[in-house]
Amino acid sequence: MDILLIVYNVGLFILFSAVATLGMITYLRNRRAFFLTVALLFIFLIINNILIFLTEQIPWFSDRFDQIFMTTPSPKTILLVAHSIFLVLILDAALQAKIQNWQYLLIIAQTLTLLFVPMLPNNAFKVWLFYFTSEIVRFVLAAYGLYVFKNIGQEEQGKNCFHIDIQISQLKGTSKNV
Repeated sequence: MDILLIVYNVGLFILFSAVATLGMITYLRNRRAFFLTVALLFIFLIINNILIFLTEQIPWFSDRFDQIFMTTPSPKTILLVAHSIFLVLILDAALQAKIQNWQYLLIIAQTLTLLFVPMLPNNAFKVWLFYFTSEIVRFVLAAYGLYVFKNIGQEEQGKNCFHIDIQISQLKGTSKNV
């Protein structure tokens, strides 16, 4: 079973590294903040994956990390909040919209929750609440994105372009110039 976990984590590391590298290369070529955001999201996912791998494979690291997690806001808090911020930036870029006030409030509420959850008594509910908060944020952002995409589709049925087609035409145009 340990071998399977190692293979799985290495596979995720390779996949995330490939996406982060492609995002960074595309950003350097086109200077579009969207690609930098995608690259940074996947860099943070790589860091998260490394933390998970270390806690699964190295007992002394797991003990120390769990002690930090259970008593103070941890590096995991930073990773989860950064992940949500990158998702908001990517979603708003895909929708070609500005960040709205409710999105700021959602991130602030998540941050405050993640900062104060470690002060609860140590039990399974504390860990569940810590991670469930971030899942709620992701669900809300995904539902909002799907709702907007559905409305865009209904409004623009007669048109051939969608807002999600952000960079495809630009990528095709830059490949001809190379």
